[in-house]
Amino acid sequence: MARSGRLDLLMARYNAAHLGDEKEVFPVAQQLRLPVFAFTALRWGALIRPAPEEPPGTELPSPADCYRFVLEHPAVSVVLMAPGNRT
Repeated sequence: MARSGRLDLLMARYNAAHLGDEKEVFPVAQQLRLPVFAFTALRWGALIRPAPEEPPGTELPSPADCYRFVLEHPAVSVVLMAPGNRT
């Protein structure tokens, strides 16, 4: 679809747990100079909460760490976020 010339940007799920776009999508986007808007940087909060099998005291990334990880990829132009509730 990116190579069709019909897109102004690509939107992709990308975070430390979903890395497939690094091989499949980002190289094409970079070649075409097509901006990538990433979403779910926190993996719906799962990356900043301990998994059941995590040993007590395991250091978890902060939300800022997760967004920074996504933004450090040169193919990513924007990372979207949304509030978890109205507050």
